[in-house]
Amino acid sequence: MSHQQLAPTGPALWVEQEPTAPFIADSHHVPLDQLGRAFAEARPLAILIGEGKSGASYLIRRFLAGIGDDVAVARITEPCSDAIAGMREIIRAIGFDPKDMNLADLQNVFTMFLSTQKTHHRRTIICIEETQDNGWWMLDGVRRLVELEMEGKFGLMVILSGRPGLNELLNEPPLDAICAQAGQRIALAPFSLAETREYIRWRVESAGTADIGQAFEFHAITLIHELCAGVPDAISTLCQKCRELADKKGMATVTTDLVKRAGKALRMVPMMQLSDDETVSVEVYKVGPQNGRLIARANGDVIQEVSLNRERILIGRDELCDIRINSHLVSRHHALIIKSSTGVTLVDLGSTNGTRVDGRQIKQCELQDSDVIAIGDCRIEYVAGENPLA
Repeated sequence: MSHQQLAPTGPALWVEQEPTAPFIADSHHVPLDQLGRAFAEARPLAILIGEGKSGASYLIRRFLAGIGDDVAVARITEPCSDAIAGMREIIRAIGFDPKDMNLADLQNVFTMFLSTQKTHHRRTIICIEETQDNGWWMLDGVRRLVELEMEGKFGLMVILSGRPGLNELLNEPPLDAICAQAGQRIALAPFSLAETREYIRWRVESAGTADIGQAFEFHAITLIHELCAGVPDAISTLCQKCRELADKKGMATVTTDLVKRAGKALRMVPMMQLSDDETVSVEVYKVGPQNGRLIARANGDVIQEVSLNRERILIGRDELCDIRINSHLVSRHHALIIKSSTGVTLVDLGSTNGTRVDGRQIKQCELQDSDVIAIGDCRIEYVAGENPLA
């Protein structure tokens, strides 16, 4: 049975693509003002931290829309595999064809471009979004650029945005020194319940539904807000899932029960059996992975055990690493383990000798229970769950 047969008169509940009309929540105004002040004060670095991707990306677009045409802008919106890929994105954004340039040529072209901008009293902005998903080489490149700009070289501003765990990376030496140049970090707060309601109203009206009450029950929106903790990305994802389920059932209005079913499908509510005709009261909570543990061994002996009770675990030779491996085979900042609501991810930070999981060379991978990470001569086992080592 087709969608038209199921709901021939039902209103569109959501839109796939971003509406062209802007949505400005109260929580957006302060970060926008802070970005504007950082630019006006010629700060070499600004740091924007918030949950989700779309909120920070939208704010950056709004900020850049108000910048003069004499400012060159390069945005990196997706993670780059290495320094060459990152520099090619920047060179392409400022109007050059990177072709088959090597890293040295790319850096020379960029330096000449910045010098020309400076000579003509024009400024340049580089935006790196989802910074935490790039390798350590990206942060080291930012460090070098900011250090040059601290000497007044180019009239350059770098904007870094990312999730809260990015704070830990930026607090590590030698980044902490240059991050002081950013001043206060710009925090992007999640939506309040009222902002969530207005955000959903905006999306619904953009889809052609005049009355939000036709599309969502009042309490369904409250439940969506609670499940998503006010994070725009999660709200959009959950509402899209609600739309899909509503389409299948031929329903014109999203009910609380439909939200619970969508939340279950997205693992936002407890897994349970729901029959089509039963009304179920569920306790709403956000689901994330259990903390788990990392057990580091050398020569078969346990040398360290770390609980995954925080978002970031840094592994390397440096004394400030959470798991320190004192070996010439291990880079100072070798790898990073990131815990999120969707799982545990291991990221190689551009190490010299690489990182392996169960014998496979990786740049990034989702860890599963009992996976063994090989870094130098050290073996680190990931154990899901809370039980301490016997």
